[in-house]
Amino acid sequence: MNKQHNDYKVIPINDHTLDLTLGGIAEKPGVVDGHIAIREYLCITLSFNHDLIDGAPAARFTGRLKELIESGYGLCLPSQNPGGQR
Repeated sequence: MNKQHNDYKVIPINDHTLDLTLGGIAEKPGVVDGHIAIREYLCITLSFNHDLIDGAPAARFTGRLKELIESGYGLCLPSQNPGGQR
């Protein structure tokens, strides 16, 4: 007897401008200083409500968030921040 299974995908519907989902950290190969090296990568998913925000501002926000995360912004004490840069 063949059983058929329906795969359902859940699409969250809400009234938030942004949903941020953090996934796991995985080791993957990547290019670092022109060489292939194993690095840890964090999976982050951003979901924007396009009824509330247009694509261009969402893309700018995503780019800036990526820059801040990659630079480690906010991880050091103000006294350790050279030049007081933000």
